[in-house]
Amino acid sequence: MERRRAGLIGPIILIAVGVLLLLNTLNLLPWSIWETLWRFWPVLLILLGLEILIGRRSWIGSLVILAVAVVAVIAVVAIGLSAGTLTGPVGERQTLSQPLADASRADVTINFGVGTATLHGLPSDSRNLMEGTVDNAPGRRVETDFHVTGDTAVLNINERAQTGFFFPFFGPQVESRWDIGLSSQVPLSLRLSTGVGQATLDLQGLKLTDLQLNTGVGQTLVTLPERGRFNVDLRGGVGNTVVTVPPGLAVRIRASQGLGNVSVNLPDVSRQGEEWVSRAFDTAEDRADIRLSGGVGNIAVR
Repeated sequence: MERRRAGLIGPIILIAVGVLLLLNTLNLLPWSIWETLWRFWPVLLILLGLEILIGRRSWIGSLVILAVAVVAVIAVVAIGLSAGTLTGPVGERQTLSQPLADASRADVTINFGVGTATLHGLPSDSRNLMEGTVDNAPGRRVETDFHVTGDTAVLNINERAQTGFFFPFFGPQVESRWDIGLSSQVPLSLRLSTGVGQATLDLQGLKLTDLQLNTGVGQTLVTLPERGRFNVDLRGGVGNTVVTVPPGLAVRIRASQGLGNVSVNLPDVSRQGEEWVSRAFDTAEDRADIRLSGGVGNIAVR
């Protein structure tokens, strides 16, 4: 019986992703390239189909698939680099606002889409739980859902397609731009997914109780609050994540690495087995318990 040939597409995709991430990290490619590359996921289906059809039947078929895959990867990256010349019209701008009502705490979930996201604290005199603007990509729109349960305000923010069928491969190369502010007056439980692109999450000034962060594809910059006691559960995606710990905030960090790398570079923090712990963590007034799960890329805490 003839032995079944191993597939080539999986290893080629992993090598391509690794090379792109290396070039991103060396600042030879912009992180914004991922905002365009995600649109070409159907190419992967085409390559997998060709591999099943002819690639596993003979060495000649494997070589043909290898050549097609290499050309496809180079072409997609070239299109990603030139995406600035393929832009379409700017989508609709939405102005978002949600009063805090009578709630004394809040649970907030935000699923960012494709594009650039900025999250920050609102001024101390604001009575709103959330304020912001979103410049939507064409065919996209942000939807919010809000209700109060007991003393807790629950807010969900998601990006949706305005049509029932959304096929991004042929869509215009325009990405959404989010600018969201959250209340600094009440304790917040945050669940964030950064999507595809670059996200800057400045949580300074927020009364954070816990943060669940799933990074997508691209670069994510997180600055933690300088005050309070809170938990952070960060799950890395594809790209680079930088977590900034403000002076005076004690931390305990537990990390499990994926295909990428987790690094911790903080003063007064020592490694104890699988943990990094501040010397004054047990007695600190302000402290964060951080759990990191690495994906494909790097997570740096500094």
